[in-house]
Amino acid sequence: MTRRTSIEAYRTIESEGLLSRRRWEVYDFVYRFGPVTAKQIWKAIAPNAATGSVTTRCSELQRMGILEEVGETADAVTGMQAILWDVTDALPRKEQKVHGPTKRQIISRLRNLIEEVRPFIKPQTDRSKRWLEQTASVLDESKKIV
Repeated sequence: MTRRTSIEAYRTIESEGLLSRRRWEVYDFVYRFGPVTAKQIWKAIAPNAATGSVTTRCSELQRMGILEEVGETADAVTGMQAILWDVTDALPRKEQKVHGPTKRQIISRLRNLIEEVRPFIKPQTDRSKRWLEQTASVLDESKKIV
């Protein structure tokens, strides 16, 4: 496997402080010892922390373009497949965040859906009557938020 490391990129990231502390620890370890699994990184740099503190950083660094998946290997203990991570020769790019709908948009969509469904529900049972009352109450409350 050919490593696409760049001493220049590594030095720039280090000297300009382009990564947070934990991201730098992960990147530095992968640079020095990669390709490695997230479990190997975790055992070396953060064995007392949750494994998610490392796996999340690997995903973030991948989105930034400076870490990549280069293969898989069997975990020595579990035998399950684990991703092998290695550094790239790139400088970090700004992470692209995925933005979903806002709370206001969700409430507005729910309110519209409830209004569309309401005419089709006939209050024939105690349960359906309670649902309509609760729905009316929620709709009234949602108008204060949106």
